[in-house]
Amino acid sequence: MTGAKDGLPPLREVIRRHGLKAKQSLGQNFLFDLNLTERIARAAEPLAGATVYEVGPGPGGLTRALLALGAARVIAVERDDRAIAALQEIAAHYPGRLDIVAADALNFDPRTRFDRTPARIQGPAPRIGEHSATILAELGFEAAEIERLATEKIVRLVKA
Repeated sequence: MTGAKDGLPPLREVIRRHGLKAKQSLGQNFLFDLNLTERIARAAEPLAGATVYEVGPGPGGLTRALLALGAARVIAVERDDRAIAALQEIAAHYPGRLDIVAADALNFDPRTRFDRTPARIQGPAPRIGEHSATILAELGFEAAEIERLATEKIVRLVKA
């Protein structure tokens, strides 16, 4: 049985099936409302043809919305191994469009995964677009690269 527009099982069912519980120590909050995740994903539009770098996707509620709204590719960096199986189900549903990286985003160099397509970095930002350079620097981007990304309007941070 499916309960979502994307044909995947309802998120509550996925979380239950995988025995997932949000860990406060990891700063996790699982979003169950797929209408809400769709609204958040729309804040990153236009997504068509874009690569999205998502930090901490958990079981993939927002990931599903990004892919359903047309992101060409989502690079999902998740440090909680418990969520990987749920993300793999999404990857199977969207073949070739979800790249799952089991790592801590602060210890992973995202530049190895980007090509020249427009990118959206979906992750922990205090507000939409605020402190983008600081977060990009923490993710390993050099100052010149941050300036280029900002100038070319390739990157936009969106709070989940």
